[in-house]
Amino acid sequence: MPDTQPKLTLDAPAYYQIKVQGKLDLLWRDAFLGMSLRHELQPGDGVISVLEGTLPDQAALFGVINQMRDLGLPLISVQWIHH
Repeated sequence: MPDTQPKLTLDAPAYYQIKVQGKLDLLWRDAFLGMSLRHELQPGDGVISVLEGTLPDQAALFGVINQMRDLGLPLISVQWIHH
């Protein structure tokens, strides 16, 4: 039986969800390689920003994560959704 599970690689596009603590202004949306941006209210944590979308490779993923760090937004989670 062939393996039909998607494979995560360093150099292939993949869909990610990134959550950071704090409210990232919607004006930043274009700076994150076309990822969608929304806000959620988390009891006890306040507002979190959620970015979702396809990134071209893991170098781009780390670029987005580094931008969040540079903006002073603590990282909550990074989740690979699929290719």
